[in-house]
Amino acid sequence: NIEYITEEKIKKILIFDTLKYILNIQNKQISDLEVTVLANNTSNVNMYLIEELAKQTKSLKIVSLNIQKFKKLEEKLYSQHGIAIQFSNSYRKSLEKSKLIINFDFNEFEINEYEIFDKAIIINCIKDDIKIKTRLFNGIIINLYDIEYNRELINQFKEMKVYENYTRFTLYASIIEQINIKQVYKKIKDDNVSVIGLIGNNGIINKKEFKNIFKKLDKNEKTS
Repeated sequence: NIEYITEEKIKKILIFDTLKYILNIQNKQISDLEVTVLANNTSNVNMYLIEELAKQTKSLKIVSLNIQKFKKLEEKLYSQHGIAIQFSNSYRKSLEKSKLIINFDFNEFEINEYEIFDKAIIINCIKDDIKIKTRLFNGIIINLYDIEYNRELINQFKEMKVYENYTRFTLYASIIEQINIKQVYKKIKDDNVSVIGLIGNNGIINKKEFKNIFKKLDKNEKTS
């Protein structure tokens, strides 16, 4: 009955902070975003976040092998908020134009089954790092976040003699693993948690990489 930390929940919970980090570099608002979510699982966390993303972004597309499982949420969003969600599972077309992809639970093999926009930014929320196999891919993959929080919490970890042995991200994941999602957001606010860096397959992702990809995306929009 030993529980272990997967970090998947905290990756998902901090998705809005991660988007804020990226948007600050681009000088844009979340309402400007067109987001594609990869999700097969209809867990409480997934459904809550998909609903919030649909409410806050310009548009939301769900790519899934289980589209029927999301129909009730689709009906709720349309009837209560007038929000329409796009659905797709075409291996050729689903991701070929998606500039921002949030992966909730597809594994690396499943993602690589799709044709992916070569300049996409992919925020990966599963426990394992992912790589895009095609050589044409020149986008950004975010596999982990660097976070900070208040000094009081850091001191608690130091007293427990674990602070030097684990990342701040892993330590924080350990204390929110079993907390209800709405309580987690309250705790995150109370602990002053913020995303201060993003980590890809080759380590910390420099802000210049995001600026370069944004320039390429802007150029692509003007020529398309």
